[in-house]
Amino acid sequence: MKMIVGALSMAFVLSPLAAAASTDDMGSFRPLAGGWKCAGSFAANGRPIEATVSVAWDAATESIFVRHDDLPPNGFHAVELWGKAHGGGYRASIADAYSGIRWLTSSGWAAGALEWTRMEAGIPVEKFRYSQVSATGFQLEWFVFDKDGQPKLGDSLQCRR
Repeated sequence: MKMIVGALSMAFVLSPLAAAASTDDMGSFRPLAGGWKCAGSFAANGRPIEATVSVAWDAATESIFVRHDDLPPNGFHAVELWGKAHGGGYRASIADAYSGIRWLTSSGWAAGALEWTRMEAGIPVEKFRYSQVSATGFQLEWFVFDKDGQPKLGDSLQCRR
């Protein structure tokens, strides 16, 4: 696992390759590899949040491994595995102590952003959005969907190398 974890959530250096329109090539995620320091806040109360995110490209499996760790006093820790989905698009599994293991889907990069959405009974319930900020940073936003299907921001982080 140490080899996979290497230097985000999944880190996202959004090179022109990664920022390009959606593709069916996991190589578009490789520029995201690296270690990131993130800072932001919770939308509901403005309370600050900090995290580290490590993203590693695994050439043998053509997949991405992500480790997301909130810094104290927050206690969120997650591991993610991203890969190509059978039939097109991408799938990710996220495991954390609060929600267990869950599956998300994405169509890939579009307009400088990557969105992972979790569905339950055909209805979106949560979404992670990675947006380009600069060649050395990205914005990570987490949304939950209300009963009317509208996304509500939970927290937002600015991540830098």
